[in-house]
Amino acid sequence: MSGRSLAMPMETLLSLHGKRILALNPPVEDFAFFDLWSKPLGILYLLERMRKNGNSVSFIDCVHEGAVGKKTFGREKIAAAEIAKPEVYCGIKRNYHRFGLTREGICARLTAMESPDIIFVTSMMTYWYGGVKWLIRLLHAEMPGVPVVLGGVYARLCPEHAASIGADYIVKENWEPDVSYPAMDLYGTLPYGVTMTSFGCPLACEYCASHLLWPRSRPRRRTVYGEFWINSFLNAVSPDRCQPHFEWLSFRRWNRLYNAQKLFSICNIGGIAFAIRSFHF
Repeated sequence: MSGRSLAMPMETLLSLHGKRILALNPPVEDFAFFDLWSKPLGILYLLERMRKNGNSVSFIDCVHEGAVGKKTFGREKIAAAEIAKPEVYCGIKRNYHRFGLTREGICARLTAMESPDIIFVTSMMTYWYGGVKWLIRLLHAEMPGVPVVLGGVYARLCPEHAASIGADYIVKENWEPDVSYPAMDLYGTLPYGVTMTSFGCPLACEYCASHLLWPRSRPRRRTVYGEFWINSFLNAVSPDRCQPHFEWLSFRRWNRLYNAQKLFSICNIGGIAFAIRSFHF
C-alpha cells in the first residue's frame, strides 16, 4: 500500500461477519525484552468477539512463538536477532534486537494457513513501532491484496505516525470488551492464565497515558451477555475455557493497589477454585 492508512470506525470492525480473520502480535524491536506474562489481551478479547460474530479466526503471536527456552512461573526466553539501530539510538552503545519469530518463521506460518479475508495487527509500546512496520511490510509482500488493519496502544496514542507505516486501515477508537473472556485458547497449551479485572485508572497522572486510552475508569461488572464480573472472571481463567491445569495467573490492571481488597478476594477465589499456585501483577 502507498499513502496513509484510512480510518476504520470500530463499529465497522465489530460488524464483520463470515470472514476469515488472521491476527498477529508483532515482534518487538528494542535493546532488551523480558517475558512478564505479556499477552495482547485487547486483540484476544476482540478475536473472541469476532468468533461470536460468526467469523473464523487465526492468531500468530510473533513474540510467544519465538520462544527458545523456559523460565520460572511459565515465562519464556524469547529469541533475539541483532538488527541495525534506528538513527535516533546511534549514540547508545548497546546492541539492538528484534525479539520473536524471524521472517522465515512467520512466512512458514503464513504458508501453512488458508489466505485470510482480512488481517489484524495489534501494537503495544509506541517505541516498538519498528517491529509493527516491519511486520506490515512482510504481510503485504506475502499476502498481497489482503487488507491490513492496525490497532492497539501505539495506533491509539500516535495515530498520525501509525497511519504512515503501511497499514491499509487504522483503528483509533477505544473499545471496552463486551465478551466474558479473551481467546486465550488460541495459544493451545499455556501454563498460565491472563485476565483483566478493571478498565482504566482512577488516577490521571501527567506522565501516564492510561487516561488517554481509557478516559473512564471502572471495574468489570456485568457483560452484555449477562454475567457479573465475578462470573466473568471465573469464566476467563477457567481451565475449561483457557488451558487445562495452568498454575499461575497474571492480572492486567492500571493501578493494582486501588481497591486492593477486591483483588485479594479474586486471588482467594481463584486459588480455591482452580488450585492456582501463584498470582502475578
